[in-house]
Amino acid sequence: WKGTSIEQTRPTPEREFPTWRPNPDKSWILKDPASGRWQAVIDPSKSNTTGADEHTFLDGDKVGGVVNGTVDPHLIEAPTKFELADDWSAADYLVDQEGGTAAMRVYEADAVAGPDGHYRQSSVADIANRGRDVTAQFDITLQGNKAVATAKPAYLAKLRGMGAPLQVTLLVPFTVNFANGGGAGQVRRDSGRRPGDEMTFCEAPGAGPASGRALKNKGSETVNNQETPTNEPKICGYVPPVRKDVVSEASQGG
Repeated sequence: WKGTSIEQTRPTPEREFPTWRPNPDKSWILKDPASGRWQAVIDPSKSNTTGADEHTFLDGDKVGGVVNGTVDPHLIEAPTKFELADDWSAADYLVDQEGGTAAMRVYEADAVAGPDGHYRQSSVADIANRGRDVTAQFDITLQGNKAVATAKPAYLAKLRGMGAPLQVTLLVPFTVNFANGGGAGQVRRDSGRRPGDEMTFCEAPGAGPASGRALKNKGSETVNNQETPTNEPKICGYVPPVRKDVVSEASQGG
């Protein structure tokens, strides 16, 4: 008897490896007038309507920007790079960064993972007051109208195997500075308006490289070689009218 050997091939079950997909968001923010502290917000739905988004500012007002990054728990390996970036190039006509890198801050706060074990979106509001200041664990650079906070090696190492996710937020303060210091008069001239005209502008006027662009702020979160952009909220400027008061002087004689 000559038998036949049949070899059965059994498919190897596919293993699913959890993938961390950063999901940063950003907002313009305001200071609490009573305490003078920044009121950091989150925009997990990327609505561009949180904090100071869509607000209208006067020359000299203060405003801030936050980039909220997400870090998954239970990472098998520590990232080789973790960065948060804020880029206000499109809003340069309206705002100037205030205080240089010394005024910028990085905060972290413990968060809660979703039902699938991943941290899908930011969730910690008011992190500037409720979170931990970890600025010293980052190198912050400022080049032109872009700031980048890069985690130092010790911070990268602690991201491995965390039991809970983290929200990490970069906060950048600004001063509203119409037309890069030209003031209301320059805004009127750039917009083709008459002296003393009242106007609201949400785009950069004039003939410069940013002309016609909405006054937006954008950011990103970079993990290893993957850069993920944020939403891009905008703000506006307001130039009040100049009214000339006619003063009548009466001479009284006796």
